[in-house]
Amino acid sequence: MPEQRIVMLNSINQDGSLIVGVSDNEKTIPFIWSNKQGVLSIPALNNRCLPLNIDNTGSVIVGATKFKRPFYWSKLQGLKIISDKKGYLQKVSNDGLTAIGSIA
Repeated sequence: MPEQRIVMLNSINQDGSLIVGVSDNEKTIPFIWSNKQGVLSIPALNNRCLPLNIDNTGSVIVGATKFKRPFYWSKLQGLKIISDKKGYLQKVSNDGLTAIGSIA
């Protein structure tokens, strides 16, 4: 029987060239899909984070950790947990400089 994967696509950038989501096959694997490079995993987020939104360039991703803590990830700065309180970052601006979400 072929290997089955559950894939969840969470966000697409403005021009449709980038998608962020997760593949779940016993562990959560966050990824970026681009029409130029195909699927690229995001090792810094593996099995720890649910990406919810991506900026226009693919250099910033926001979401929630598996412990429901809001995170901000960038190619330049890596993973940053925004708060020790439960919450998530749901949207990031096209330029990646502003994010919105909720913290309990």
